[in-house]
This record gives sequence, structure tokens and C-alpha cells, in this order.
Amino acid sequence: MVCDEGSSSLARGVTPDVFRAIPMNASQLASYYFKAELLKTPYFNDNIYCHFTASFAAGTVATTLCSPADSRIMNASGPGSNSTLQVIRNSLKNEGPIFMYKSWLLRAWTRLQPTTILIFLTLEQLKRAVDWTRG
Repeated sequence: MVCDEGSSSLARGVTPDVFRAIPMNASQLASYYFKAELLKTPYFNDNIYCHFTASFAAGTVATTLCSPADSRIMNASGPGSNSTLQVIRNSLKNEGPIFMYKSWLLRAWTRLQPTTILIFLTLEQLKRAVDWTRG
């Protein structure tokens, strides 16, 4: 790649990826800590069922917020491509707003959901281990 396109090709796509990562991580973390609200109900204790439910919700919220970026915008970079705003305009004009959620269930949610659940379940187990070692 460096020989054919130069060293700047190594950084291609970083900007759209960073702009996708910010809402992804913010929405995952903010919606995961919805777990505090679950703990106020009589149905949940601070256990794996509560953590699973909160992480399931976090994955769904993050997928819904980032699906528009995943559908077309992440594929809009590269030589000969239009700007991100032009891709959005063309997609809205040709397909309507539903273009943003076409791949929500099959590609985005099924890919992100298991990862989010594993990350937060692992986080909670590591927090318990640290608390246990501290006494």
C-alpha cells in the first residue's frame, strides 16, 4: 500500500473512524450505567443478570446511534469518492432516511451486541476481583 499510494494512505479513514468511535463509546458507557436504575427496582440485584441486561441495552443503544455511520459513511473514503456530506445527501435523495438503518439488525447489531455484552460482563468480573483482592 505504501509503495502504490504513499505513506499517507496508512492514515486514510482515521477521521471518519474517530467520529464514529466517539458516539459509539459514549452511548455504550452512558447506557450501560443505566444499571444503577435497574438496581433500584426489586427485580435486579448486583449480579450477572443485571449486568447482562444493562450491557444488552448498551449494545442496542450504541448500534442504533452508530448505524447511520456504519451503513455508508464509513465506506465513503478513498480515492475517487465523494465527501461524506455528498454521500449522505445522495443516499437521502435516492433511498430516503431508511438508508441509515438498512443493515441495523443483520450486520451492525449482530456484530456489536456480543462484543458489548462480553466487554461489560468481563469488566464487572474484573471489578469484583479487584475489590476482593483489596479486602
